Amino acid sequence: MDIQLARLTTVIDAVATRHFYPHLLAYLERFFAFDNAIVYAFEQDRPPRCLLKAEKENSDRVNALYQQGAYLQDPFYHALNDGRQGDVFTLRQLAPRGFYHSDYYRNFYRKTGWRDEAGVVLQLTPQRRLGVFFGASQRTVALRQPQQETLRDALMLVRSVARLHCDTAGEADAAPAAPCDRGAAARAMLTRASVKLSI
Repeated sequence: MDIQLARLTTVIDAVATRHFYPHLLAYLERFFAFDNAIVYAFEQDRPPRCLLKAEKENSDRVNALYQQGAYLQDPFYHALNDGRQGDVFTLRQLAPRGFYHSDYYRNFYRKTGWRDEAGVVLQLTPQRRLGVFFGASQRTVALRQPQQETLRDALMLVRSVARLHCDTAGEADAAPAAPCDRGAAARAMLTRASVKLSI
């Protein structure tokens, strides 16, 4: 069986369990080369909730800053509110002029240790969106070239499966899947090593 098909079936099998987001991240590694990743639920009139964090350097304290209000200045959050969703966006595409001199960059983003970022925002319900963000601390986040054509189709599948998970998991989804972060972090490290070998 193709490894990506096996990963997709694992994501589907994990619906309504705490392992859903780690398996979702493992599936998306087919398309992105990254060091760090974080998954947030964005719900209407509420601060974002962290559903999964697979980061080497970023502390929970830094993520708490994001959830306590820094997200309001996040270019990805602005894109989300402008209705831009269902596609991959990069920080370079979304960052306004002067971003690297902004309060958001100086007081929050720089503390994350991320140097580049790509993100996917998916509308699950009229009130809930899912944000999956990929970061790189040493280089740029890269789309894997041979996979770009299939990414859009994969994101449609991901949105449907994530919507099913959201509908069936309910409030059980409220807590991050911390015990599974090590596996996602290990896969991210393997991704980084394979990119170096291919260069």
